[in-house]
Formats: sequence, C-alpha cells, structure tokens
Amino acid sequence: MTKVSIIVPVYNVELYVEECLESLVNQTYKNIEIILIDDGSTDASGAICDNYSAKDERVKVIHQANGGLSSARNAGIEVASGKYLIFVDSDDYWVGEKSLQNILKIAEDFDADVVRGEYVSVNDKGEKIRTITKDKIGVDLKLLDSASFYVNAIAGENFSVLFLFKKDAIGPLRFNEKLKIQEDIDFNIKFFASERKCVYTKEVFYVYRKRANSITTFPKIYHLIDSFYICDVFENLSQLSDNPAIKAEYQRQSVLKYLRAVSPMAEEPYYSNLRRIKQEIGLRSIYLKAVTRAIKYRIFNRKTALLLLPPMIYIRVLHLKIVLYNLFVK
Repeated sequence: MTKVSIIVPVYNVELYVEECLESLVNQTYKNIEIILIDDGSTDASGAICDNYSAKDERVKVIHQANGGLSSARNAGIEVASGKYLIFVDSDDYWVGEKSLQNILKIAEDFDADVVRGEYVSVNDKGEKIRTITKDKIGVDLKLLDSASFYVNAIAGENFSVLFLFKKDAIGPLRFNEKLKIQEDIDFNIKFFASERKCVYTKEVFYVYRKRANSITTFPKIYHLIDSFYICDVFENLSQLSDNPAIKAEYQRQSVLKYLRAVSPMAEEPYYSNLRRIKQEIGLRSIYLKAVTRAIKYRIFNRKTALLLLPPMIYIRVLHLKIVLYNLFVK
C-alpha cells in the first residue's frame, strides 16, 4: 500500500490548525504520515500539534526556530518517507474524507509524477468567497507533458498545496528560503522545466482560507522584489530547457510576469510611495529587461503592447482605472 507524506508548516494558527488536522487524520486512506513543522510558533499551535502526535502515531512533529514557510516545507521534505508527498497550509483544510484516496488513485492509475486538483476559497468565518470555475475542458484526467500541463492545467495558479508530487520526481529540488512570497511559483517552474508525467483533475479537494492578517494581505516592498526575481527565473530556465514548448512558454512568462508584477504598484500602499519604491527596486532597469525580452523573443500581443508605456505612466493609468471603478462601479 503506497505511503503518502503530508507536510504541514505550522506558525501561530491556534484558531485554525485543529480543523486542518481533523481533515487529515480522518482521511479514508490510512497509509499516511502527517509531518507537522512547528516553525517557532508563539501561541498554542505547537502544543496542539504535540497533542495530535500523542493520539495518532502517524502524526510527527518537528519544532524548529522560525525560518519561514519555505524552510518549514524543506524540513518536511527531508524527513518524508512516502512515495508521494503533498503540502497543506495549517490554516486550510481538505474538503472531504476521500480527498487523498481520490487524488492518489489518479496518480497511480497514470503513474504520474504530479497530480493537480482544484480548490475553493473561504474567509476567516469559513464563508465561501471564491469558487474556481476556470474552463479546463480537454485536460481533465489526461496524461499531459510539462508544457501542456503548465499552460492549460496550472493556468497561472501556482499553489503548491494543490499538487500531489512523486517524491523521486522532486529529487534535490527545494523551496527557495530567500523568498518571502512567490516561493510556490519558483518551486513549480523549476519542477516543470524538466519533462514530467502530469495529470489534472477538476475535483475540488482543497479549501484555501484567505485570512485578514496573512502574509499576502499586507503588501511589502519585498513582494515586488520577489515578483521581479521570478521574471529572471523564467528567463534563466528558458535558456536551460531542452524542451522547445517549455522554452517558449517560459520566455513568454518572463515578459508577462513583469506586467503582473508591476500592476500592484497602482494600488495602496505602493502608489503613495511610488517614487521612492521606483528608486529602491530599480524599476527602470527591470522595465528595460522586459522590453528587451519582448523584442528578442518576438512576444507581441495586446498585453505586451502595454510595454510601449513607460512604467510610471502604465502604473498611473492602472491607478486611474481603479479610482474610476471605485467611483462608478462599486
């Protein structure tokens, strides 16, 4: 019976971690190890983890000094003994008791290196705030190569918690501990730079909780720095890949990611500090790299036409759209 390692980084989530763990220990598929990495919690999270470990021998707890999400996930990978592994954030939970059973069956039926499922979002009160309705007809339950999978199944949603990975396929790859955010996309684009056997299922198995005080709710300047760093990762991997489809897609993403990374600067608190931030992150040089790549790789479409606008003008146009939307639509 195939063993699955479930890796759960835990940090100051005493209000939510029990709901998460209950959804894991009650899975119908029983051959699991649940690896809880208490990343220096200062609330009761660590004690809650220890209580579950005392009651269920499948639950293992690692207590470590705070090192961040990537550090905690990497610690879990190092000790994982399952053929497959999957990540869960400790304030989230799985939809039903057969979630793992169903996704593992798909992995084994296709001998897949990775399987990706779907998710819904809820707020702090557990109220549904977003249901994924992206049309992915044509890719459901089919064996896909890395390029097709990245474009059509991931479709820009690089949440590592939605993937069941074969551990051998991950190999020495680890999460970048220098990144504050964007660690998922960094990990995934490196994983899919090599050819993989990939399967997508439209089954919703994961519930993502969008908390008011989560790290992604309060933008910081390092959010921008990490986002622009990913542009360079796409570029570098495109040069290393022997897969023409991956090479072309990563070249395209090295340009489009710039436009997505710039967009938040049209919103507060970035916009009020635009001139200072522009200097601090070196926006002009980042912009010139994006334009150079668009020309070099001949990436010309309606989106990349926005590169004709200098970044400060582009940001101000976006800001004006936000202001008008708030005035006349909301």
